[in-house]
Amino acid sequence: MTPYEEYYYFSNDDYFDEDSEYGAVPSFDENGRSTQSFQTPFVSQSNGYELSNTLTFKEDGTFTIQQETGQMQGGFLVTSDGDSYDGEYTFDNGVVTLKWNDAEYQLLFIDNKLYYNVLKKQTDENASDFDAQEAAMQAEKDEKYAPVDEALANEISQKLQGQWQYSQGAVSYTLTFDGFNITVESVVGGYQLTNKGTYTVCKDLLLVTYENGEQATMDYTYEDGNLDFSGLVGLTE
Repeated sequence: MTPYEEYYYFSNDDYFDEDSEYGAVPSFDENGRSTQSFQTPFVSQSNGYELSNTLTFKEDGTFTIQQETGQMQGGFLVTSDGDSYDGEYTFDNGVVTLKWNDAEYQLLFIDNKLYYNVLKKQTDENASDFDAQEAAMQAEKDEKYAPVDEALANEISQKLQGQWQYSQGAVSYTLTFDGFNITVESVVGGYQLTNKGTYTVCKDLLLVTYENGEQATMDYTYEDGNLDFSGLVGLTE
C-alpha cells in the first residue's frame, strides 16, 4: 500500500487509466464533474462467482455503480447484471468521494490514474464516523433481506409454482418452483448444470439458498396481484 495524505491505496493494478467508451484517461472539469464510465476486471469471489463493477459519473454530480456477476459454465464466463447503487460524488484536491446513503467511499486521482482500492486511516477523531457507516450498511442489508410476513410469502409463492424458462445471452435457464423449493437448470454450449435449494420471499427479492450453501437473488415486483420477476443473480458475499 502507498500512503497519500490520510489514505492508503494499492498502487499495483487497482486503478482506472482508460474509460470504457473512448479509452480516454480519467478527467474532471473545473466544477469537479465527469461523464465517464470505468469498469473493474472480473475478480473471483469465495463462492465461485466472479464480480465486476462499472462506475459511471454523471454531469449532474451523481454516479451509478452497476455490478456484474459471472460464473464459468462449460468453459464460458456467463455474466448477468447484479445490484446497482446510485449516489452523489464530489471531487476535491485529487480525492473523489462517493456518497451512498450514509456511507462514503474514496477514490484517488493521481497522475491521470483513478485508484479505487483505497483505505482511510481510522483515528480517534473519525472513529464514530466509521461506526456510523458500518451500522448504516448493516441496516441496509438487514432491511433488504428481511423476510416478508407469512401470508404475503405464501401469496407470492403461489404465483411462482410450476416451471419457468428464460435466456440470458448464451445461457438458457429452466426454473422449477415446488412449494418453497426451487430447481435451477442452466444450459450453455451443450453443458448443463443443475442446482437445487430453497427460497425466501424478501421485501423486493427472492433469496435462493442452494444445497451447496451458495446463494442467489431474484428481484421481483408484486402489485395488484401481478407478479413480475427478473433472472437469477449470484450473491458474492
